[in-house]
Amino acid sequence: MHHNAEEILIQEQGGATVTVGDKRAVTGPHAVVFIPRETWVYLTNTGTESIHLYAFFSRLGFERFMRARSVPEASRRRP
Repeated sequence: MHHNAEEILIQEQGGATVTVGDKRAVTGPHAVVFIPRETWVYLTNTGTESIHLYAFFSRLGFERFMRARSVPEASRRRP
């Protein structure tokens, strides 16, 4: 769930079951999923290969949030 931005996922490869709010769909390559702000989303790989997707956000700043929740810049990453 994102409080300040909508998100669009474009699935390039793989198969998934995507739940957005109370709606569920099975997706495949070239699927487009719109996620409104303040809406829970779940994505489960239900295919036989890795999922490759692109995520687009309606506002700037999500990369700062991801950095804050992950490894600080210039720190070593652990496997």
